[in-house]
Amino acid sequence: MTNREMTNCNVEKISINSFLKRPSLKQDGKTKLEIVEKWLSESIVEGIRKKKFSKGAKLPQKAEIANFLHVGVGTVQNAIRSLEDKNLLFSKQKKGTFLSFGFVNETKADLKRDQAASKFKLYLLSSEYKEQDILPPLRTLSEILKIKLSTLNNIVNILNDEGVLSPSEYKRQCG
Repeated sequence: MTNREMTNCNVEKISINSFLKRPSLKQDGKTKLEIVEKWLSESIVEGIRKKKFSKGAKLPQKAEIANFLHVGVGTVQNAIRSLEDKNLLFSKQKKGTFLSFGFVNETKADLKRDQAASKFKLYLLSSEYKEQDILPPLRTLSEILKIKLSTLNNIVNILNDEGVLSPSEYKRQCG
């Protein structure tokens, strides 16, 4: 079923009372938008995890969410827009805002990548690699760790970008 088809049939409507409790809007260094976005995201993830919400379910109206949180509709609208950019939600004009179809699968993929990254980091720690050591070829690491080569390559690139590995430690080898 496509997103367009989803909006044309009867869908589950999420009650505002199904969300997590109202957050404090006075958190050091955080804007209302950041707080609302985090609350909305965590409420959705928790609702899906506990099977209270299903993919394609319709969120309450923006005005109802704004009233519940004691913020402006614009703040809620901007938070929703940000979550749409992250493929957590999608909106249809005059229909409403819905939980995205891709969300659950993307979460599983993220979880698998995070598990593979943890496995790789644990391997590095247990193998006692020193800061300037050159890692074995990725193909070899992939076989040792039982991680897809493409996934391992992505993890190493992320760790390079984050400064966890330096280019001198990771020498691009495909052999």
